Amino acid sequence: YFALAPDAGWTRFLRWTPLRWFGNMSFSYYLGHSLAIKCFALLAAPLLATFPLTTFGFWAVQPALFLISLAPCIVLFVFVERPFRASL
Repeated sequence: YFALAPDAGWTRFLRWTPLRWFGNMSFSYYLGHSLAIKCFALLAAPLLATFPLTTFGFWAVQPALFLISLAPCIVLFVFVERPFRASL
């Protein structure tokens, strides 16, 4: 009960506007993130081929890949999913 109190830290975190917005667009992210990452990998392949990918390197690029994949998914959400959902 105390974990879900209105002033509990966890509850404040779950009410954080960017987190709620990402939750609303999660289906668009689910649909588009792999395509966005694949396109980025194809475009960046010549540059990435010169760097050896270590375990640390793999985990170090994950935040950047998340941000790269987020941009087209936001476009998909704003211009396709949200208007379609509003018309129902």
